[in-house]
Amino acid sequence: MWAIGVDLDPAMIEVAAERWPTGEFHVADATALPLDDGSVTGYRADKILHALPEPERAVTEARRVLAKNGRAAPPEPAPIEDARGHGSPSPWWTPTKPE
Repeated sequence: MWAIGVDLDPAMIEVAAERWPTGEFHVADATALPLDDGSVTGYRADKILHALPEPERAVTEARRVLAKNGRAAPPEPAPIEDARGHGSPSPWWTPTKPE
């Protein structure tokens, strides 16, 4: 599988490049992707939108880089940790029943 990865942390990009040597990786912001308009057929925001100060900017950027009829996957929900380290649900988080 070929993929493009973007992260603000150079260390994360280094790990990704080691794990997926055929991928394309960029140190960049989700609100300013280093990709051409309409250049990707799929977009996945993995546990990030809830953490952005302006998630709508990242969604707008995703629309810009998606090709016509491209597909976007909804963000994977994740709990937000408050300052005391206690998990609290984010607007993107839906609890599941334990098995």
